[in-house]
Amino acid sequence: MDPVFETYFRERFQQEGSPGLYISSPFPPPSADWPSQSAHFMVRSAIDRAWAAVQSRGGVGLRADAELLLYLAFTELVARPVITVRGPAVGNDLSESIAADVALIAERAMDARKGEVPVSAHDIVNATATLWSELRSSSWAIWD
Repeated sequence: MDPVFETYFRERFQQEGSPGLYISSPFPPPSADWPSQSAHFMVRSAIDRAWAAVQSRGGVGLRADAELLLYLAFTELVARPVITVRGPAVGNDLSESIAADVALIAERAMDARKGEVPVSAHDIVNATATLWSELRSSSWAIWD
């Protein structure tokens, strides 16, 4: 990856992953009581734990584009729709599903890279495709 893009993706992940994002966003949450902070912390903490797990297994870590892809996918396509439709009571189950899925995807991506270089967004897409039926978040029937 051209280092210019690494900088861009790192800054975008930091911006997207910042608490209070939806407060000043031109696209407000679907309802005033939508717990955006819950979704943010749920996904962000799962990514942080996956990053640490990749490194503890001898991997180099996640590239910024991989972090951003995981953040956007799990926030916008999993956490936000589930919390909005099913309500905040799903919090613990949803959090556990996201944490398990992010870890599984990151580990599979790292295994494909053989730990030699940081995991990229491309690696995340490939790992997700191979793991689709094993992902806990698929049990929420969001995309079927």
